[in-house]
Amino acid sequence: MKRVFLLWLIPVALLAPAVNAQIKLEITSPRYSEFAQGGVSGLYMLQNNFGDFSVEWGLARLDAGAVQSTSFSNPRLSVALEIEKTKLEYFVYVPITRYSNQARFFGMLGDPEDFQAFASDAVSLGGGISRQFDIENEIILGYDIKLMPMIALKRTTLADRLEIVIPYNFSVIDVYGAFSMGAALGGNYFLTETRQSFNDNILAQFKALAGYTFGRVAVQCFVKLPVDKTTDRILRNTLGLSIAYK
Repeated sequence: MKRVFLLWLIPVALLAPAVNAQIKLEITSPRYSEFAQGGVSGLYMLQNNFGDFSVEWGLARLDAGAVQSTSFSNPRLSVALEIEKTKLEYFVYVPITRYSNQARFFGMLGDPEDFQAFASDAVSLGGGISRQFDIENEIILGYDIKLMPMIALKRTTLADRLEIVIPYNFSVIDVYGAFSMGAALGGNYFLTETRQSFNDNILAQFKALAGYTFGRVAVQCFVKLPVDKTTDRILRNTLGLSIAYK
């Protein structure tokens, strides 16, 4: 995998413990060091749960001076199984994103933990395991680890026909009634990049969040900050808002 591709995959989408929501809308606004974006630039992802089956689809919008474009994401289809308190998930991204659309690069930069949503000519599929631990004083510890092979249909996105990525996330949330706040550390590990050192294969970012629940509606705002040097050279920060209906 070429180094420029590693720059696309900087992990900034550090999810807090999953909310059992019927419908969830997440809007993220990444801010880059090299160019200024317009106010409509960002990622807009909508998730709808049908019991154990869920569908997620969205778009990336880029407005940077003369460059204005919109790219739909690859739909994500997933099935979840819960055994006691452990959640198992199996998923696939259906490749419909066009390679020529400039907004898809913005999507890969803006949410690289979910970069496969904007990977063209590649099928991404795999599985993951997640769990939450409740401890005293309403503190929730959680982890989410996935194994995700990517199979290139054409040599337009991936340097090799097969790449294996491990997205990961570790979080801690403190709940005060309807109010919650916490932090997370997550990113990606490139399992197939054996030619590089360990530090080159693992990238991460820190996320601080705060949320409030209004009946069946949960609102959460967050900011993500780079941890590693590669991320810091490209991304200043990422602001986000999540609205979920339970």
